Amino acid sequence: MSTTKSVNAAVSADALEDTQFSLNGTEHQDDGQTDLEPLKKKRKKATQKTKKAKKTANEDADVNIEAAEDEDTIMQTEADTPTEPGLNVAVKLALAGDSSNTKSTRTAAETELLKQRKKQKSKAKQKAKKEQAQQLNCSKAEQCAHIHPASASPNESSSIGLQPPDLQINYLKDRQKRALPLLSDLEFESLPLEQSWLLDVSEKPLRAHLGAWLETGAVPGLLQAVKETPDIVGAPAALVISAAALRAVDLCREVKRLIENPKESGEITKLFARHFKLPEHAKHLKETKVSIGVGTPDRISKLLTYEGEEGLKLDRLKFLILDVTWLDIKGFNLTELPDTLVKTALWKSLLGLPNMLERFQSGKTKIVLF
Repeated sequence: MSTTKSVNAAVSADALEDTQFSLNGTEHQDDGQTDLEPLKKKRKKATQKTKKAKKTANEDADVNIEAAEDEDTIMQTEADTPTEPGLNVAVKLALAGDSSNTKSTRTAAETELLKQRKKQKSKAKQKAKKEQAQQLNCSKAEQCAHIHPASASPNESSSIGLQPPDLQINYLKDRQKRALPLLSDLEFESLPLEQSWLLDVSEKPLRAHLGAWLETGAVPGLLQAVKETPDIVGAPAALVISAAALRAVDLCREVKRLIENPKESGEITKLFARHFKLPEHAKHLKETKVSIGVGTPDRISKLLTYEGEEGLKLDRLKFLILDVTWLDIKGFNLTELPDTLVKTALWKSLLGLPNMLERFQSGKTKIVLF
């Protein structure tokens, strides 16, 4: 029994001398933790230390990368531009200095260098554009041809313009009756539509762009007619009827390629209500020679009857082009628009105008379904 006690006492003495066993439990550890701290707190401190170490390593790596990039940029700039009279030598030295102390914030020298590089890039782009223009060596009309070549329209397969003339005239008569449902048969007799009034262009596809389509010679005689020098103001050789003002703007832009010298053959005139008052339009037509007029049914019909002969004139009109291939956002073409005002203007005030009917019947003006 005494032997056991002595052994326990020896073990206790050894434990007291060993630094691993602390009496008060507050022995300082190498990692800054104590045995009495909770396990969660220990893990939190370890995680914070790991994050701090990673952040320091990343910052050092970023500094080294930025320094290397600055050195590479300077070397590349010197290689590309061996002699730069406007480049400050002090800027180069500032960027080529101690790269280990490079910060993310730009100094005045770096900002100046970046400005000079932007100027150099801008000059290089302008030079490339000039060289490209010289290589093309084309006029504005030819540039337009590059932008809008003759191509097929997405709605071309279902367009009435590609159908035979007999189907076209039946289609127009049907749309006329739908647009004017209150008219009697006797009244419809005063608004005739004849197949002989139509110009057969049913075998002329590639209708994505009106200007390119007309340039292919799809409408016989039109290219010559619009280039003739007019002897009457406000009298176009061709009228293009569109469903909307924005569409008319696009068509005006496309047919400009047909006119080489507007001062001689007359200009392309926009004939729609947006941004233009009716008296202003009439005054402009009274003073201007016109080769092609592009607009909406309502405005064109009003200009045709504006104070007698003071507005739009039909003396030179040879082609009335109806833009039936294009569809609006609701899927309607020019002959199917639900607006009562537009329907009345198209079928009654424009196509049913006595002066217009007289030109149709005499063969002086032809209807073209584009």
